[in-house]
Amino acid sequence: MSAVLLFSGYQLWRHYAAEKEAEDDFTDLAALNETPTLPVPPTISGEPEEPTPPQMTAYKKYAALFEQNPDMIRLDFH
Repeated sequence: MSAVLLFSGYQLWRHYAAEKEAEDDFTDLAALNETPTLPVPPTISGEPEEPTPPQMTAYKKYAALFEQNPDMIRLDFH
């Protein structure tokens, strides 16, 4: 009976030790994955310019197709 108890305790300890090691490994990987933020360079006026997200424009030639097929992929980022 005591051998079973010792074996079960060892298995339990090994399980939690492996979880802790995996958590530490993921924390280390997350630290490697962080991207530093770069300062925005000032414009001619001296004030930093906010970056604008890309805007999508519709293909006027295919407007009717876009209306008929909303799943049509649009890759017209500028």
